[in-house]
Amino acid sequence: MKKILSILVMSFSLLMFTNVNGQLMLTELTDPQNSSDAGRYVEIFNSGSEDIDLSTGYAIQRWTNGNTDPQSAVPLTGTIPAGGFYIVCNDGDKFSATFAMDCSQDIGTGGAADSNGDDNIALLGPDGSIIDMFGVAGEDGSGTGHEFEDGRAERVCGTSASSTWIEADWNIDNDSGGGDGNQYAPEGFDPGVWANDGDSCLSPTELCDDSCTWANDGVCDDGSPGSLYDLCPLGTDCSDCSGTVPTACEDEFACNYGFEGDCVFADTGYDCDGNCIAEVDCNGDCGGVAVVDECGVCGGSGAALGFDCDGNLTSFAQPIFYSEYAEGSSSNKYFEIFNPTTETVDLAYYNFVNCSNGCDDWEYFNSFADGATIAPGDVYTVCHSSFAGDQTLCNETRTLYHNGDDNQGLMHVPTSTILDVVGEIGDDPGSGWEVAGVSDGTKDHTIVRKCGISTGNTDWASSAGTNVDDSEWVVYEQNYWDDLGSHLFECPVTCDDITITLTDSYGDTW
Repeated sequence: MKKILSILVMSFSLLMFTNVNGQLMLTELTDPQNSSDAGRYVEIFNSGSEDIDLSTGYAIQRWTNGNTDPQSAVPLTGTIPAGGFYIVCNDGDKFSATFAMDCSQDIGTGGAADSNGDDNIALLGPDGSIIDMFGVAGEDGSGTGHEFEDGRAERVCGTSASSTWIEADWNIDNDSGGGDGNQYAPEGFDPGVWANDGDSCLSPTELCDDSCTWANDGVCDDGSPGSLYDLCPLGTDCSDCSGTVPTACEDEFACNYGFEGDCVFADTGYDCDGNCIAEVDCNGDCGGVAVVDECGVCGGSGAALGFDCDGNLTSFAQPIFYSEYAEGSSSNKYFEIFNPTTETVDLAYYNFVNCSNGCDDWEYFNSFADGATIAPGDVYTVCHSSFAGDQTLCNETRTLYHNGDDNQGLMHVPTSTILDVVGEIGDDPGSGWEVAGVSDGTKDHTIVRKCGISTGNTDWASSAGTNVDDSEWVVYEQNYWDDLGSHLFECPVTCDDITITLTDSYGDTW
């Protein structure tokens, strides 16, 4: 009887182990072109609904070059949360400095997290079996489908772990011409994120924290203006928020809060119970005029510039715009925003948004630093944390990922209004967009807004122009930073701009 019971326990344990293993998978392997400065890492994802204690025997292992015998397996020591990631790096200090976050476990150089792109990597279960395999053991990766030298390998969305190598399950970038070619850190990598072509492989509608509230399109947010539309932390359940996506009547951050309908006020004039409200009747169905201002008043003139309907400053969109944008060598990236108004602008109501390569819509919504403001006639500059220029001219530093073919936008959050853009949504332009007749003007260049421009321009074609005369921008060479920290808004008057008319005693003018 004891023997039968022992067999049953072992069988049950094996079944549970198999089910747990099915949750884990490798999602990214890296060998940055600048790996000597940035460090390398292996990313593991837990697709299940339960945390997994990796210290119970899980490990990663490497087959170097074409060796048929692997290195010794390296035990993993931490816990990977449900829906979360575990980052194994080869140098914790370099990883932290490059990606502005800590890796989960530093296993040092020479091991499974330190591949130069032609090695084979496996994730092992507690019994030593292979849970997920990248590459072919005994086959040098050079020139094969599993070479990620000077680049990275990222798992394709929708795929799962496999104990044998499946080439179609991976997107590969390498210096041999694979994918998008060689990749520099940090901009070419996304530790703690599983995304292909900028699109998240995970549904944000299912992943939120316990305090979140529903916002537009089922994306959760914590309710503060600066974080509106930010994705919540992975691994928590958005059903804890309210269970269903509310109507605009219930969403105080929706631009038609208090009304049924969408953000163009299509059905305003009715409250959430369907009762007619004549004073906010956009359609005229209640007998009112079919016009409503931003304060919800039919036929009204709206709020004064810079004030909300209660007279509070900065709730509505100010005409701030990009005054400078740089995409230089390595991490020499920044952008500068100018405030042309006579009021201080509170950036808590604004996001800088972007999408990568080609895209159909904005993908990332980024808040400015807490308390960030722009004084009247002043600039606000966001620089990469590793920017090599004078960082005293930067109002905030952070990791910036934009390359020349990544679309940038400046958004007023409460109304989802785009105020200004660099690049345009649509097909990938290649390396970058042309500006003022300069090919790839948004890559390996700094572009500075000309004087006399008073507002942003969401029509990138007209903003970029076709030559130096019709463009809103002046294009400078790579790593030009002489104008950083200030912007020439009003063009200076020169003698060539002045015509003097004189009349002599005979009545002749000249």
